[in-house]
Amino acid sequence: MFYVNEYHNFRMPRLAVYSCTFVILTVLVFSTAEVIAHEERGADTDSESLFVGMELEAAGVVKAFHAALNEGSSDSVLMALDSHVSIFEGGGVDRTAIEYVSGHMIADFEFMSGVDSSVLEHRVYESEEMAFSVTRTKYVGAYEGEPVNYTGVETLVLKKKDGIWKINHIHWSE
Repeated sequence: MFYVNEYHNFRMPRLAVYSCTFVILTVLVFSTAEVIAHEERGADTDSESLFVGMELEAAGVVKAFHAALNEGSSDSVLMALDSHVSIFEGGGVDRTAIEYVSGHMIADFEFMSGVDSSVLEHRVYESEEMAFSVTRTKYVGAYEGEPVNYTGVETLVLKKKDGIWKINHIHWSE
């Protein structure tokens, strides 16, 4: 799986990197599936179990990112994102922060300006260099002249690099 290149540095082949990333994201998705399904089934939950890890440093980055989207602040959005972030939404993908900021982000700002949002559940877990956040949010209002009334689900993966948390992956769905 590992090999030594001409400079005698250990390198991991690209397929191995993608495989490891896939395994990590799969574990995160399946470990959060219970979180998402729990409330939808109408199970008894208290507000403490719905909001976990809000005091963590990674949670601060997530909350600042959400505030930036609500305020329409492209500089603050860009500050929260890793330059190589992957953003999945509605079958589409933005593969870098610049791609998102120069395209899809403006539609997100317009959407957020036309709706009221209420966070129903937010859980953040972090280890030394990786963190993930799962958020369920209720959106009510209008976008492009159409009524909006749905619950959105967001999964974020954050990576700590040089002591700074950055959002490395986003998956938004209804």
